[in-house]
Amino acid sequence: MKVHEGSVRCLGTLSTSDMLITGSIDKSSKIFVLDGETGKYDFQNSVNYHTGFVVSVCPMVNGLGFFSGGRDNKIMQMDILGNPVQELLGHEGAVNSLFQVNEKELISGSWDGTCKVWDIETGKVKQTLEGHTHATTVLGLENNMIITGS
Repeated sequence: MKVHEGSVRCLGTLSTSDMLITGSIDKSSKIFVLDGETGKYDFQNSVNYHTGFVVSVCPMVNGLGFFSGGRDNKIMQMDILGNPVQELLGHEGAVNSLFQVNEKELISGSWDGTCKVWDIETGKVKQTLEGHTHATTVLGLENNMIITGS
């Protein structure tokens, strides 16, 4: 079954609820739920809050939703049904990498060459890491270390 109108750029799973999230160049994310009997993911909902390609998705560590990053330079936080919770603004390029280690922070990487650490409660940037000249990918470790690559 084809549900996206363009190629899929990213995938993420919410293991606590057997959900799969996709992001596409059609500017949407799609939510799928695993059917325990067939072992296949069934399409549930389309999420359309980006004005550019969706290039990164990240399930929330608490299983209550997900984040998506787009070519429109913004990050959207959605609840488990795909309803918008908040918009995180601050990157000057496409948001191509997202990672969440704990419930309080989100780490993002962008085509602007930066990594940002976000306070989820306030939606504000806590820290910006600079030094790369190209798209930056991010990884957060449980010891509070952040690894970036470009």
